[in-house]
Amino acid sequence: SVAAITAFVSTLVGGLLLDKMPVRFVIAIMLSVLLIGLVILMLTTSLWMAVLYGVFQGLTTGLHMVAFVYLWPSYYGTMHLGSIRGLAMSSFVIGSALGPIPFAYLFEHTGSYAMALLLMMVITGIGVVLSLFCKRPKGSLSDSAASGAGNKY
Repeated sequence: SVAAITAFVSTLVGGLLLDKMPVRFVIAIMLSVLLIGLVILMLTTSLWMAVLYGVFQGLTTGLHMVAFVYLWPSYYGTMHLGSIRGLAMSSFVIGSALGPIPFAYLFEHTGSYAMALLLMMVITGIGVVLSLFCKRPKGSLSDSAASGAGNKY
């Protein structure tokens, strides 16, 4: 599928980006790509636009996989990594399970997914801005452990 191939490529690109810039900027890029993908999805009227959405979804997925694998130990260390990742993954699963409910509600009341997509765009846009300010917590890692690859988090 287009999304899977693009996700594979974007994991490689994401790794290179993480060597060059703070993880919070990579997350802001990932969310910006998601935002563009949502705009494309909302405007989709043809097969080629659906394929283009698949490309953006794949880019988002690949960047997400790399950025969050890097984020958790970089920000919080490895001592409680299993608990942190378990809580994060549980939150993602719960969000995935509950996410269709507001979409269905808005579709039933408006006859379109446009309002739900607009809401997702607003939330994603807020995420872009907030991610730019998410610096590594003080004292979470020693300076020597955090100095890899010149990344200043």
